[in-house]
Amino acid sequence: MHQKNPPRSVARLLLLSLVVLGVGACVEGPTTTDGSPHLNTDGTSCPVAADIGLPALSDEEIAQVVLTVNMGEIQQGELARQQATSPEVRRFAEQMVQEHTAVNQELQTRLQALRITPRENPLSQQLMAESNQILAILRSSADTGTFDLVYMDVQVSLHAKTLFLMDSVLQPQLRNAELRDFALAARSTVQRHLDTAVPLQKDLFPSP
Repeated sequence: MHQKNPPRSVARLLLLSLVVLGVGACVEGPTTTDGSPHLNTDGTSCPVAADIGLPALSDEEIAQVVLTVNMGEIQQGELARQQATSPEVRRFAEQMVQEHTAVNQELQTRLQALRITPRENPLSQQLMAESNQILAILRSSADTGTFDLVYMDVQVSLHAKTLFLMDSVLQPQLRNAELRDFALAARSTVQRHLDTAVPLQKDLFPSP
């Protein structure tokens, strides 16, 4: 099932976000499943936070970033469950809601046990603002017959971006060993979501 070309606004928004965060070729290179850094296409490691000028984050701030990312996925998935026309896309959206909700619940349980209180920070606020913009774009795409493709484009881009954030920004700065273990397990979930999203996106994309 193919749909019309998606609005360019979503592509511009995600591209700008990735450029600001310094993703570049990192999301295109090979990835690892053991939590080791993302690689560029030439096999070199992607930069860590300090290398690209991002501020240092505490465990409290990293926790808020992860909660924010998952909440964005949940909100987008809930909308997709209502608006998607493809059964495959609806199933994927349901999976995103269930699994990102489970990740947030587990993280909140661990944070309470560790007595760590999530703290807002510029990165979490930026991600929340982007998520709200994406929701607005998704809602508008439902009126143009492009919702499924726009949603899957967003999912591919956001999961690639999340992998970069985890590998180069979040995991290297985590201090608490239990949170590092949690982040490593969560990374495998994000990679699996990306691996599922890519073929769905390709199937929806209009033929030349």
